[in-house]
Amino acid sequence: MLFRTYFIVAFRQLLKKPVFYLLNIGGLGVGMAAFMSIMLYVGYHFRFDGFHDHVNNTYRIVHTFKKQVPPYSTVATYSKVGVALKEEYSMVEQQCRLVQTYGGGVQLTKDDEQILIENSYYADASFFDIFSFPLIAGNSADFDEYNTIAISRELSNSIYGQNSPVGEIIEMSSVNGTTGFEIVGVFENKQPSHINADVLISLVTLERAWNANFATGWGSFDFVTYVRLVTSADPVAFEAVLPAFADRHGGENRGSSRVELALQPLADIHLHSHYNQEISTNEDHEAMVFLSVIGIMVLFIAWINYINLYTALVSERTKEVGVRKSLGSSKLQLIWQYLTEAGIINMLSVLLALVMVYAVIQQGESWGVVFQLPEFSWYNIVLPIGFFAVSTLISGLYPALLLAKAGHKLTNETVKYRNWLVIGQFTVSAALITGTFLVVSQFYYMQNAPTGINTSSVVVVPLTDFKDDREEHVRSLQRVKGEMASIPGVVSAAYGSDIPGTEVGWRGGSIVIGTGSNEVESHLVYRMTLDENLLDLLKIDVVAGRGFIGPQDSLTVLINERAIAEYGFSSAEEAINQRIRFPGLDTLRVVGVVEDYFQEALSEPIKPTAYFQVPNEIRYLFVKYNASNEAEILTELESLVNTHFPKNNFDPQLLEENMGDRHASTEQFLFLFNAFSGLAILISVLGLIGLANYNARKHQKEMSIRKVLGASTASLNLRYLTAFVRLALIGNLIAIPVIYYVGSDWLAQFANRIGFDWSYPFYTATVCMVITVCSTLYSTHKAANTNPVRILRAE
Repeated sequence: MLFRTYFIVAFRQLLKKPVFYLLNIGGLGVGMAAFMSIMLYVGYHFRFDGFHDHVNNTYRIVHTFKKQVPPYSTVATYSKVGVALKEEYSMVEQQCRLVQTYGGGVQLTKDDEQILIENSYYADASFFDIFSFPLIAGNSADFDEYNTIAISRELSNSIYGQNSPVGEIIEMSSVNGTTGFEIVGVFENKQPSHINADVLISLVTLERAWNANFATGWGSFDFVTYVRLVTSADPVAFEAVLPAFADRHGGENRGSSRVELALQPLADIHLHSHYNQEISTNEDHEAMVFLSVIGIMVLFIAWINYINLYTALVSERTKEVGVRKSLGSSKLQLIWQYLTEAGIINMLSVLLALVMVYAVIQQGESWGVVFQLPEFSWYNIVLPIGFFAVSTLISGLYPALLLAKAGHKLTNETVKYRNWLVIGQFTVSAALITGTFLVVSQFYYMQNAPTGINTSSVVVVPLTDFKDDREEHVRSLQRVKGEMASIPGVVSAAYGSDIPGTEVGWRGGSIVIGTGSNEVESHLVYRMTLDENLLDLLKIDVVAGRGFIGPQDSLTVLINERAIAEYGFSSAEEAINQRIRFPGLDTLRVVGVVEDYFQEALSEPIKPTAYFQVPNEIRYLFVKYNASNEAEILTELESLVNTHFPKNNFDPQLLEENMGDRHASTEQFLFLFNAFSGLAILISVLGLIGLANYNARKHQKEMSIRKVLGASTASLNLRYLTAFVRLALIGNLIAIPVIYYVGSDWLAQFANRIGFDWSYPFYTATVCMVITVCSTLYSTHKAANTNPVRILRAE
């Protein structure tokens, strides 16, 4: 019965001051919604690979070439590593190797329908033992056979509907040719995971295509290798044996003096791994922590607002407290009464927050951001209840204790306490505003910095119809390029192996010939294939020597400026006519040095690159066109490509858009940071408006007396505005060292970045002053202009 009374009185109080409580509920609800949304986003990324049964004892081998400057670390290693580790060490329970399909994926053909699959890998049959991607049809034992594949449930449903595809033969095209493959399994592509596969191809298929023995290979580092240790194994102790293991198999040139092997926990890959040859785009752990801190800040500001607004009511409710005390209410009962009010406000705020979070989840896909609920479990119920209870206690306990003191008046200690809360609010707001300037400036720099490439009006067409007759494939490429000139509006056409905006997929060692002792030293470079027209089409300059002339340059090579330092040449001119041996290709003569340009995102350094003419490696057609008749050109282009590559999945991409996608992860972070920082500032403004309003009302009698004694409205505005301005300045001063330290640490992750601009704190202080003045001046001005006779006539 007593608690029923608490609820009735609390609801009456809400109805008595609807605007005040709407500010409270709205501010707290928005803060909770922002916090919940960020936690959903961050939680999704922290859950990556957590569903695997053996996540705690599964590791990926990280391979580092120590002689490179800087050292070259990659997630791929030699084909023999996994097999030999399992054979030689009892603590290795299982191993699995993955090789990402080269050439932008594979193309499946079913009943003359072409389906381009980007997420495709060659894999050992042990893949299904290492990872928890359960087979729902078929048998993993059959996956060891030549020309066999397993496909995801989603792909199976899209091609075969509800019928089982096991045993079906489907045609597949890749850089290794076009042939029929038997489907031996259907697996559940569970997510989130750093492995997102739609097609898995038996590794023995690649072994035959390369005419190699993967069980003995210690040369080509293309194999992403995972090992599962026995549960009792110590990973640190196991890492200690890897140098001797490398020496035993790699000898002097590829042993531990040059190569370092290390273990990376499976659970760490998505947030802690930014190596070369990653098989997926990973996120940054610091960015997730940063966003989590922002979420806590937003909630912190919402709680401060609630406390500040509620404590402002203390002087107005002292009579109520006195009456309740005189009627026999104990201090504990009063505390429960006001905690009940806090509970109702928090409950309404949580309900508002849940509605807002639901809307955010629905809109997440259109924003390119994943806000995903975890799988249902008991803590999905306990956490919201616990969150509600904690929020009620944090936001409501101090005001309840304050109000429960009979005849309480605002003491100096209470005012100081609230002032420090306001300073904290301004500190957080200032840090977020400065952080917004910093993040936006860095992103603007990355989006607008010169890349060294002219991407305007260039369309890229993936060539996914790889003919079995490689010579006929090359002739078809030349026919398409020759007939492009007949299409009105086409400026030029060229071929290449990699699209600017993505990491070059081919890399390997190389040796400079004729330098004596250095001939044993291997230099790792990225390798790109292009024809004689691509550099001119993209407006990439040749700074020394010349570019390719034509097929007669098959025994020559171009290098970029970054490779000059890698090879130890003193200048671009010295590099001309040098002979470099590329294992697997030939000894080639350098005929030109290409100006450095940003092939990848600006967060990555420019990498040493060599350019070849290897027509078999061509995977993309580049077309420079007149933008005024784009639609007609694409129609003609599709007809021409389909004539010579009838099984090609025509999927043109604008190069400018592809280059813009280089910074998708940073852009996503920018969107979230700005959105939630804006919410935090909005909550601060709402709270400041409410607090200024109550502060003005509280001082109305004082203002009226001062006005009777001759004070002007302007002097009264200035007097009471100064208090808030002082608090804002203190908050900004506290925020400066914090944002400098955090901002500098965040910028350090970018290879190309801006410096910390000390004008940002000045801009932030200006913004805070504008917000403070606008938020408080109206309430103060209104109170100062009230007729003092109306205020003082009852005194």
